[in-house]
Amino acid sequence: MTSFIDDIKKITEKQYAFIVNSEEDNTNSLAAYLFNGELNKAKYIDGSNIRKMLSVFALEMIRKEWLLKCIADQYYPFTTTTLLAEWEAALRIPDDCFKIDGVSLEQR
Repeated sequence: MTSFIDDIKKITEKQYAFIVNSEEDNTNSLAAYLFNGELNKAKYIDGSNIRKMLSVFALEMIRKEWLLKCIADQYYPFTTTTLLAEWEAALRIPDDCFKIDGVSLEQR
């Protein structure tokens, strides 16, 4: 039987699988969604207008992926730094059992 803490740690370990793709990967992914035809034949040609447009969209996707990764990192109490105060308040720490004065961020 596993404890609640062990279950949260397993979830946290899986959370690290979140990957922020490169600009090239995102551009190729977007290009793959465009249909193959005369209009989109330059979607894989560097320097073409359609490739440049997809590249700009890919940069925006990277910004959103980083934002999602930051949110995911702050979601779990074992990986949070920014939202640590909220987690402590939700768990009612400090109290008579847990003292956090003079304790480092890693120990908290």
